[in-house]
Amino acid sequence: MSDINDFFKERYDKILQELYKRSLKYYLILTFLLTYGAGLAIYLLGGLGENLLLSVSIMLIPAVVTIIVIITTEKWSRFSNFTKALGLRLGKKRYIFIYPFLMFITIVFIYFMTYLIFPDVFIPMSKLPEVMAEFQIELGATSVFMQIIIIFFLNSVVGSVINIPMFLGEEIGWRSFLYPRLEKLYQKHALIIGGVIWGIWHAPMILMGHNYPSTPILGVFIMTVFCIPVGIMLYYFYIKSGSIIPVAICHGVLNQTASTVHMIFIDEQVVQPTIHGATGIIGIVTFSVIGLIMYKNWKVNKGPI
Repeated sequence: MSDINDFFKERYDKILQELYKRSLKYYLILTFLLTYGAGLAIYLLGGLGENLLLSVSIMLIPAVVTIIVIITTEKWSRFSNFTKALGLRLGKKRYIFIYPFLMFITIVFIYFMTYLIFPDVFIPMSKLPEVMAEFQIELGATSVFMQIIIIFFLNSVVGSVINIPMFLGEEIGWRSFLYPRLEKLYQKHALIIGGVIWGIWHAPMILMGHNYPSTPILGVFIMTVFCIPVGIMLYYFYIKSGSIIPVAICHGVLNQTASTVHMIFIDEQVVQPTIHGATGIIGIVTFSVIGLIMYKNWKVNKGPI
């Protein structure tokens, strides 16, 4: 009896592997065609600054393609299975707060280390009132310190929640769809492969000046290296929480907190994006330490997706 069970299990696993290979092929072809096509359109229409809405809409492409592939290739017609495949469930609710907070602390730590090593990258404290005045938010007689706290709360917390559809657009495609299927095919190596794919996907935006405006070609490489440990971290959050929602919020906290630090504290005339901050070498080293610990202790999911 056990031989028969082993035979059918082996046969079933092979069928699933073929299904996942086909799904991934269609997903990657369509996602990269649409993304790179949109990137070319943005470039021809004047660049990122002239096409903000189109630039932001690129973040939705992975989720849209995921929905198309799940319906047409994997044919998950039942609503409960469909939403599960997208990761759209509450999961362990406490992680909606815990993981975004951990991401916020990580970003703060990265910029604290940047300040310790490269203090000249930050503006003098005496200029903070002038910088805060540029936000034009009526806060009365509130101290500069409290103004900074309020701005961080509005951008990092409220901004991440309000903009969650954009971040879900990426996270549904990468962490809910791509990574689990890669893991079924390539075990732990999927964590590296997924990060490389995610990094290369950013290439059109990077080449047009996003994140690394002065070194766009080198920026594609650095962004790809950055995406490997961050992808491991976000996928770990997805596995542990059982939901893509805290992962999307974490993605938002990463983007929003880093941009807020730059708006308030960073001297843009001095900063070198390839070195300083969240997406520079300092950020990559920090995330790599976290990602390596997770990678070494990773237990491959052998159950169903």
